[in-house]
Amino acid sequence: MKIDNPISQPMLDLPWRKFALYAGVIVLVRVIALPFLQINIGPDEAQYWVWSQNLDFGYYSKPPFIAWLIAATTIFTDAPWAVRLSSPIMHGATAALIFATAGRLYGARAAMWSGLLWLTLPAVTLSSSLITTDMPLLFFWSLGLFAFTRLAESDGRDWRYGALLGLALGFGFLSKYALIYFPLGMGFAFLVSPFARRALKLKPLVIAFAIFLLLISPNIWWNMAHDFQTVSHTADNANLGADKFNLDEMLDFISGQFGLAGPFIFGGFIWGLVTIGRRLAQAGEDRAKDLMLLCFALPALIFITIMAYISRAHANWAVSAYPALLILVSVWILRTHKLWSLKTSLMLHGGIAVLFLTLASNFALLDAMGRSNDIKRVRGWESQSQEIAALTKNYPALLVDDRELMGSLLYYLRDSDKPIMAWDLNRRTDNYYEATFAYDPKAYPIVALIAKYPRQINQYVEFDTILPVATSSMDLGIKCPRVFEIYEMRDYRAREPLQLPPALENAGLRDDGCKPY
Repeated sequence: MKIDNPISQPMLDLPWRKFALYAGVIVLVRVIALPFLQINIGPDEAQYWVWSQNLDFGYYSKPPFIAWLIAATTIFTDAPWAVRLSSPIMHGATAALIFATAGRLYGARAAMWSGLLWLTLPAVTLSSSLITTDMPLLFFWSLGLFAFTRLAESDGRDWRYGALLGLALGFGFLSKYALIYFPLGMGFAFLVSPFARRALKLKPLVIAFAIFLLLISPNIWWNMAHDFQTVSHTADNANLGADKFNLDEMLDFISGQFGLAGPFIFGGFIWGLVTIGRRLAQAGEDRAKDLMLLCFALPALIFITIMAYISRAHANWAVSAYPALLILVSVWILRTHKLWSLKTSLMLHGGIAVLFLTLASNFALLDAMGRSNDIKRVRGWESQSQEIAALTKNYPALLVDDRELMGSLLYYLRDSDKPIMAWDLNRRTDNYYEATFAYDPKAYPIVALIAKYPRQINQYVEFDTILPVATSSMDLGIKCPRVFEIYEMRDYRAREPLQLPPALENAGLRDDGCKPY
């Protein structure tokens, strides 16, 4: 029996002008809004900016593409809007790729809905106002999905799409190692989808692999030359040594997906999985295309959900599933003629986007709403950095025991020529700054230490003289301010660190009863 499937035949003459108008307006608004955001450059963003000042083929915790992007957008100024400029632009380009892929697979209606929904996803709204490694990953992932689709359409005969696939995978890998889920999805797709198997031809895949290997080889070489720092950090970040079987962590991760994609999109995906037999039957001749998209969406979600249960996981760790997931959900809903859910989702996400830009441009509104705690990690860094600079103006160099403060000081004091160095509390390299900005006692025998963990001050036993100087306290609109204690450190003498009792080894509470921020 023929299934009623009104979008089964692709309309290759896609409404590009109409989509470009909508997408262009959204991207332009986000670009114009960047200078007005009150969101300080956060610790991770500051670290990426630091990397962009020292271009390389790899860094301690991430591959290098994010640094290359920032270097390109900050040629003339290092202002926060310039650091973040590539985000709204590349998310717009990602939407265009999703539009094109959905159009090739399912037609104009699926293309338009998929592209517009991508632009308004809550995760994309947030990411367009920040600079994160997810942004280039999603662009190259979507480029790879488009190239793979076109390769399958050509029955593997058009080697140019093999080359494009190799470029997408190579630069995607240089953006974030989560790109590893893409070849995994390809493998599953070859197994279950006749449409995907049309791309299973030796010549284009060899070309793709060769280009991929060529692009990532400098990063592999960098890791080999640096004792695989990035690989070991990625493993540590998974925290697999923590307490096992955390149901609450898994539930937090799953609920976080509703926040990232919106309730109708992720809820629609769960509904589609529960009724997958019906969804595939309704797909008719497009069943193989649905299966292909499922193979690109499920591996990251399944693997990260398991990781969340075993240890922990942040909601954005599975974000690479969303290009395929969004197209699939849009198509499923269009086939059931429940257009109201797509319209409602678009309006809801659009309202969230407007609300976000309004609040992000005026933190006083969030304070008045009692939501100051939600923004404590993205406010006050510039003011506190300037305060620390004033309190330590008589010292030749700064020593910092915290990665987040280190990045903020390097960014917000970038016009100062005063050296800022990292102090290694546990005598083990744990971050980029400890590996790259290590303290040199011969060059700077007297320094000002800015300490996040003053209760661990006794660990600084290499200094015979430790004198309290001042306190930097930043009111974040919540009960506990962000506090750093400042000490004068002199008379360095190399020796083994003191073995402290557990009570002192634990950062614990500050004297005011607050945890370090």
